[in-house]
Amino acid sequence: MAEGLETTHSESTILDDNSNGIPLKTEIDETNEEGNNIVAAAMMKLPADQLAMLREDFKKVPFGLSLYQFVSVMLKYAEQQKQNSLAASQRMGGASPRRIKREEAEKKRKKELEEAAAAAAAGDGGGEGDGEEFTDEEISAVADLVELFHQVDVNGDNAMEWDEFTGFIINMAMAARSDVHFHDHWHIRSEDEFTVEPVAKDRSVVKHVKFIPKLRLSLVCAGPMVQLFTPYHKAEGKAGGGASGGKNSEAGMHLYATVFPWDTEENFEYRRRMERGEDVIKCLKADFLPELDLICVLSSDMRMNFHKVLNKNSVSSESVKPAGRVQTDTQQYILAWDGEHRNLFTAGCDSEITVWQVSEVKQSEKQRGIAGSSKYKVVATQIRTITDHTDSIQDLLVVRDPEFELSCLVSASLDSKIHVYSLSSLSPLRTLLGHTSGVTTLCYDGLGALYSAGFSCSILVWDLSAGGGTFPLNKLDNGHDVTVVRIAAPEKTGRLLSLDGKGKFCWWDIRRSVALENHERCIQTFDSHPTLCSTFDVVHHPPPPLGGGGGGGGGGVGSGGVGGSGVGSSVGGGFENALRFSTNGMSVIAGSKKLHVFDSIDTRLAEAPPSACIYNPAGSRILTVHSSSLKVWSAETGSLLREVDNLVPDRHEITGVCLDAKGRKAFVSTQGGEIHVFNNSNFSQISTLPPHGAEVSCMLYTGERDKCIVTGSWDRSIRVYDGGGTEGATAGGGGGLGLGAGGGSGFGGSGSGSGSGTSGADEKSSCLLRSVDSAHGGDVTALGYGGDLSLVASGSTGGSVRVWDFQFMTMEAEVGIDGEGGEGR
Repeated sequence: MAEGLETTHSESTILDDNSNGIPLKTEIDETNEEGNNIVAAAMMKLPADQLAMLREDFKKVPFGLSLYQFVSVMLKYAEQQKQNSLAASQRMGGASPRRIKREEAEKKRKKELEEAAAAAAAGDGGGEGDGEEFTDEEISAVADLVELFHQVDVNGDNAMEWDEFTGFIINMAMAARSDVHFHDHWHIRSEDEFTVEPVAKDRSVVKHVKFIPKLRLSLVCAGPMVQLFTPYHKAEGKAGGGASGGKNSEAGMHLYATVFPWDTEENFEYRRRMERGEDVIKCLKADFLPELDLICVLSSDMRMNFHKVLNKNSVSSESVKPAGRVQTDTQQYILAWDGEHRNLFTAGCDSEITVWQVSEVKQSEKQRGIAGSSKYKVVATQIRTITDHTDSIQDLLVVRDPEFELSCLVSASLDSKIHVYSLSSLSPLRTLLGHTSGVTTLCYDGLGALYSAGFSCSILVWDLSAGGGTFPLNKLDNGHDVTVVRIAAPEKTGRLLSLDGKGKFCWWDIRRSVALENHERCIQTFDSHPTLCSTFDVVHHPPPPLGGGGGGGGGGVGSGGVGGSGVGSSVGGGFENALRFSTNGMSVIAGSKKLHVFDSIDTRLAEAPPSACIYNPAGSRILTVHSSSLKVWSAETGSLLREVDNLVPDRHEITGVCLDAKGRKAFVSTQGGEIHVFNNSNFSQISTLPPHGAEVSCMLYTGERDKCIVTGSWDRSIRVYDGGGTEGATAGGGGGLGLGAGGGSGFGGSGSGSGSGTSGADEKSSCLLRSVDSAHGGDVTALGYGGDLSLVASGSTGGSVRVWDFQFMTMEAEVGIDGEGGEGR
């Protein structure tokens, strides 16, 4: 190890400091799904003094850290950050049982390692277990850091300097602006029989809309009933469980079931009152309790009504049976469900949260009474009342996310406070402070962040993790100018939809890995003019996993994947059916007196077909080229990971792309004759090679041994460039935005650093190794390379193929059409 590091951190010290698991994966997944930005998220959370210390560790080695030194230094600071996070968790009292169990296991393991080390030092043969010294989590963390080192060290000098490291992270943040732009905008669907007329016969306003992923249906509370709809009913075949034929077989909205909030014994009486227009009971809120297969309905007669769903794969009015009801002391209109503990949380006009323990009791035939009642009776027992708020509670949210170790109940009130409680003990964890007026709505994005909104007209962002603090991380504004009444964030999509009191919808980009200002995050605003929507929910069908099981029932899309032909028993059709209506598998069901369905439509013009497609083994990525843009896809899931518009200057069309042997650099050729070199992890430009006089028609990389790029052009020339030294154009005094071996990085003018000081133009010229002008009598259209023979083959529009010696670019042979000599030179 270098002497500069030995004076402060010996090898044994660095490894001992990291004998516990390093949770780097959690930091990665919070900000970037690709895993490219491995350390950027951790560095953003480092205090300024630790950042300065990290810089000093880099500066102690004049010519840059080696791979081993870099991994050791980063693990040390990751461990310090982990200890700080645990200390904050203990101060907040929010350590989850899973985290406590993990900490105990780590302490036990550390003690065993210390005992083994002591035994080995005493000569007792304790070194037999050296092969099992590190955990899988530690090995994964080291592997991530090794990958990061190679991503940054694109010049291959096996050394990383501070300027090179920080420049890479800055470029990664800048490149985030080019990550998968949201081109999907909402358009209202044309009306059908379920959206042209009011939902309730008494023309009541829709009180609540809730999408249920388990049922793939939306619960709609309107007037004296709850209706179950799907927005993705196919035109052909019969819909599972619902009425078929006639208007119901049309594509679009489809009604599967209607639920009334009364028992079977009351059915006749309530129906007569409803037909006479005498009914005053309204359904205020409904939710599905998946662990018990129950629909819970809060009604205006101060009751909680439970209905059993007998067949989740074929929902209909006949398969939903009354299962019980509970009379409450005060009107309840908010509910949330904790399935693990079977706790139902409700709130109403007062400032109290009531906790109910819900269970089922089997009934005999005699107890069931009139035929049609459920076999089980639901019993809800009040077990606790929470009275921390001082004003009316407006929303309750249960967050259970093992990935981020979250298990909590969140409540919002008109007292402007947000309280967070533990689901296991129901004890308060913390109070979130930041709103200046009442809070009306909450949502969770599936990525560790809580969103809240209310009378302040803005949306606040909170970190729900144990060490997240009590103040907001960010604020989304410039979207609404009146009270926000509803927000919803489809899980792990990076999108959020909000609705205000004037019926205005705002569509937000909430990805934390994208460098956008707050005022830039509102992508679109729309409404349902002339009607005024008061509530909504986003219907989101995630794509099924690749290689999943068969579809449910008679085909279609089941819970395990895409099935065979026929009509599947899985209600709602899923992602495949959703794509018939929406470009991203999402739709919005909003309610006024009627239902309004908005589908996501890609507003761009038809995209050009890909002109090039290559596979990158580094990270299992597929790169496709579309005119002047480039897209990166996951080879494992097929999902779009990154989209870089106008990758090259002057918007020249891209004609070819190839990668170096390690997949770290991308070489891009254009119609203008330019050849650009990009860092393949963040697509920041490294350099530009000397251009051809016309379009580059073909390009190849010779491999790890020669590390050269061979190009052919319509100017009839063939060129060989140094692919291993292409970073020289921006090193030292080269200027521009780049990372070079000379250590310089900057924007615009001349760079600075310890490079050789050669001018950018000279460095550019030095990248061109060999060139053959007028290699063919026609345009060069194809190239091939034989590494073992050290030969290059080229073809032209004239029909001839010529073979060249790679080292000297002298012609060795020529083959024309029908085996005869081709063109003259």
